Amino acid sequence: MEFLACYASSLSVDAARFDKLVINVAFEISPPRLACKAPSRLYGLNHYKKALKVEGVRLVQSQEELLFWIHRYLDDSALDREGRRRLVQAQCWQTDGRAVERIARRILRAAGVITQAS
Repeated sequence: MEFLACYASSLSVDAARFDKLVINVAFEISPPRLACKAPSRLYGLNHYKKALKVEGVRLVQSQEELLFWIHRYLDDSALDREGRRRLVQAQCWQTDGRAVERIARRILRAAGVITQAS
C-alpha cells in the first residue's frame, strides 16, 4: 500500500483523493533558524485544523510515532479510510477528473472565445 508522509500540505488531500494513506509530520526533522519558519506551525492554521478534524490524516509527534504508523498502515491499509473519504468530501468540490476542462472553459469564456452557454 502506498502512503504519503509530509508536513501540512494540500498534497494530503490529493493523496486522500486516491485513498492513499496520509501521515503528517508534526515535529521538526531539523530545527529551523526561526520558529516562525518551523513547518509544524502550519497545523495551527484554521484551514488545516479543519482538514485534521475529519481524521483522514494521521498526525505524528515523533520519529518513533512516525515509524509506528508506517508499520500500522503497511499492515492495514483500511485504517482511516472513512476519514480520508470525509477529507476529500470536505475539501474537494468535484472529483470527476474534469477540472482542466472546467478551467479551460472559464479561460475561453473570459477571452470571449466561447459564450457563457458553451
